[in-house]
Amino acid sequence: MSKSKLTIIYEHAAGIDIGSREILIALPNKEVKSFSTFTSSFISAVEYFRANGITTVAMELTGIYWVTLFDMQEYAIGAFYRRIQFKEGKLTAMKAAARKIVVCYYNVMTKGVEYVEYGIQHYEQKIKEQRIKNLKKQALNLGYNLIPQLE
Repeated sequence: MSKSKLTIIYEHAAGIDIGSREILIALPNKEVKSFSTFTSSFISAVEYFRANGITTVAMELTGIYWVTLFDMQEYAIGAFYRRIQFKEGKLTAMKAAARKIVVCYYNVMTKGVEYVEYGIQHYEQKIKEQRIKNLKKQALNLGYNLIPQLE
């Protein structure tokens, strides 16, 4: 039986399946590589992505095991997950992060919107700006005006 080759659409993309016992990573023109699910293996998987110039990952999201990989990265989605986890718990954070990933994927696939990962600092700056905006709105509703303190 011969194997048919798929056309590579994006060279810097990988496929990943994270299960309870192993992580399977498929890169263009390479054999599927397996990693265990210990922390050191997650770190090795991240290094494997970086060493091969991978910037985009298509991931299976049916389980909970993907959270660890995102949590270890300096991705905004990891910061989002941690913020929600602190406020609402792991299950809610996992669902919220998975939904955010699916929405991004949907927008890329159906609308051609390019996903850009700005990183944790950008995400945290946006959260700070949103908090300030909400505080100003609450203060106005109470009849106060917030004035920024000069440093």
